[in-house]
Amino acid sequence: MTIVVVGIFTAMAYNRQLIYDYILGWDYQPSARMAEIKQNIRLTPSGDFLFQASQPEINTASEFNVNCEQNKETNNPIVGCYYKDRIYVFDVNNHELSGIEETTAAHELLHAVYKRLPDLDRQKIDSELESVYQRVKTPDLIKRMAYYEKTEPGERKNELHAILGTEFSELSPLLEDHYARYFVSRSDVVKYYENYKGVFDGIRTKLTAIEKKINEDTSRIESEISIWRQDRHNFIEKNNARGFTSADDFYAVQNELNSRLERIRRDIDSSNQDRNEYNQLIKRYNQLNMDINSTVSPAPTAPSGRS
Repeated sequence: MTIVVVGIFTAMAYNRQLIYDYILGWDYQPSARMAEIKQNIRLTPSGDFLFQASQPEINTASEFNVNCEQNKETNNPIVGCYYKDRIYVFDVNNHELSGIEETTAAHELLHAVYKRLPDLDRQKIDSELESVYQRVKTPDLIKRMAYYEKTEPGERKNELHAILGTEFSELSPLLEDHYARYFVSRSDVVKYYENYKGVFDGIRTKLTAIEKKINEDTSRIESEISIWRQDRHNFIEKNNARGFTSADDFYAVQNELNSRLERIRRDIDSSNQDRNEYNQLIKRYNQLNMDINSTVSPAPTAPSGRS
């Protein structure tokens, strides 16, 4: 009897949610950009239904900060949120970050999906999410999940559900079947993520390589300058002591010292160019972070969606 009653109440709750979703999505009309995003992430009928029900919006900075209460997370800039059954996506105006709005919309849609999972289905999905997480986790993902556990207790599985579904290509058959209910081609969604993430990763890789080269060159140049100074001192001492047997010997050493000095100066100029390139990359990286931050404050890493 108890099982029957629980089943009835579960069905009633599900039907209420279904009716509510129909009502919300019935007359929703996306903006031109949101319609483009929806087309790009290629939703199945089930995915499209929940997307419509979530009434997704593209927001300016001021709109986004209000709708997503971004003033509460100024130290953790976000580009999307699923809040009060609605999807909000920050309007990122930077062509280098193409794909970030698609990834964000898909991420937030998966929060809507997770909310509506029946208990038994959710338990099965949760178990699989943890299993796959242990296989694919990276240092960045570990830090991210630690942050969510601290700021959003109880939302670990919800976040994993959205992150794995939009950012990782190698999942399990069970999860692939699950996500296939909502995306025609989940790999297309992952490509959008990889596209904009690759911009940040590319800059960080260049910065690391240039920094390594600058440090190595600086150490080498300093050593060469020290040796050159000692050799120049020896040259002067030898000349003062009339140690050169001929003018040819004198000029041979002097020319060699001058040649080495010119090479050192060229190396210094080259190293300074590397430093300039490094500084320009830092500026570009900071600007990209500014462009994805509705609070206009630099962010340290590539962004992701929010619960």
